[in-house]
Amino acid sequence: MIKKFRFDENAVFGNEDWRKRMAANGTALKNSKVRSVVFLHGTFAGNDSLGLFCFLDPLLQLFPQVGPVLDKMRNHSRKAVNSIVKDLGNFTPEYCDAFRNAAGMDCDMLVWSGGNYHIARLRAVVELASLLARKIKEKDISSSDRILLMGHSHAGQIFALLTIFLEDGPRAKELYKAVDKCHDLRREQLIEDLLVIDGIPLDFVCFGTPVRYQWGVYGCYRLLSIINHRSMVQLNGILDTAAGDYIQQWGTAGTDMMPPMNEMHINDSLDKVLDRGRNLSGLLNRLQRKRRQKAKRSDGKLAGHTILADYRDDEPDPRLFDQKSKSLHCIRTQFGHGVYTLRNAMLFNTDMIVDQLYSS
Repeated sequence: MIKKFRFDENAVFGNEDWRKRMAANGTALKNSKVRSVVFLHGTFAGNDSLGLFCFLDPLLQLFPQVGPVLDKMRNHSRKAVNSIVKDLGNFTPEYCDAFRNAAGMDCDMLVWSGGNYHIARLRAVVELASLLARKIKEKDISSSDRILLMGHSHAGQIFALLTIFLEDGPRAKELYKAVDKCHDLRREQLIEDLLVIDGIPLDFVCFGTPVRYQWGVYGCYRLLSIINHRSMVQLNGILDTAAGDYIQQWGTAGTDMMPPMNEMHINDSLDKVLDRGRNLSGLLNRLQRKRRQKAKRSDGKLAGHTILADYRDDEPDPRLFDQKSKSLHCIRTQFGHGVYTLRNAMLFNTDMIVDQLYSS
């Protein structure tokens, strides 16, 4: 069954009815002991999507004084993304603030590089573990509480990596080897952060995450995958996004970009642990798939629950998209992949999350 996206005429973003419904959702989250909400943007929406600053990082070892300069460049890179794409395929600070104010929840957002390759996502999970450990300590979050994490696109792979570390099996040991080879990552600090997180119930919600990394077999998380979907995915409907989210279907193993040359060997060593990052023949095979895939754990079982939700981006409402835009419909919607993070979809998303994870 496909859940239809519908604008409620009485609940437009920011008006009184919208605020009441979001507040009710916030109450449901609190009643379910959700203590904090964390947002993660997806690929190409970060502060170093092309790996430029990662390439320059070794300079810090020789010239520490360039650190503040690189940090400023990263901040400007992220601000440029926010100003250009806004909330289309991008969780913005404004989105996070609106959710915090409407739901009355503690909210945070992790800004990671956004690089489309293994090592970028490995760095991001180390940053995520640090953020979560800090929040757990500051807010005295216990095993009777919960943390809700929402991620768009390949942010879901970062969530999967976190569960692999928490499982602490053979795959985690291989990931630690890669961590040891990165001059800017510290195994000891990561282990310390993971010990703080271990045992805290985590609820992951993935919007349009391509099915790639296998999730860890770890007992303290739940996964809800939400996919913009209307029909089987066929190429002839791509211009009008007839099937829904095309990037979710096709952004699977083999679609990674080239990592920085100085970290190519570290990145490619993760192929045997995660999946083939760059694999053109595999990509061509996946373009033939028409049915949606579901996330799985390393033991072959489903990792969680999947919802197929029709965001109606094939029939754009003026409240969802700028009708003055002359670009192709598929470009305006990022091939059906950018609709999840639009502020006007926030209530719809939250309704689904509360219904599936926190309904009595």
